[in-house]
Amino acid sequence: MLMLKRLFLCWLIVAPMFVRADETASTAKIVSHPPRRQSLPVVERPLDAEHLFFVDSRRGDDAGAGTLAAPWKTVAHAVRRLRAGDT
Repeated sequence: MLMLKRLFLCWLIVAPMFVRADETASTAKIVSHPPRRQSLPVVERPLDAEHLFFVDSRRGDDAGAGTLAAPWKTVAHAVRRLRAGDT
């Protein structure tokens, strides 16, 4: 009986070596469900300069104006500076 158990264990170890690579699960086609809802359309409207702010942690300064030329340093400062309608 012990010999039979050892033979079975050896078979469990050796058998996977004989499986061809194209028969493995990694090449099986994965089927998923269709999307539940459609993706939202991409909005491509230009931002006006009045509501356009910049933050740059490397070269920014929170004393700046938040413009491309003088960005703020931290997002926390930018959030404090925002007014209603800026986002």
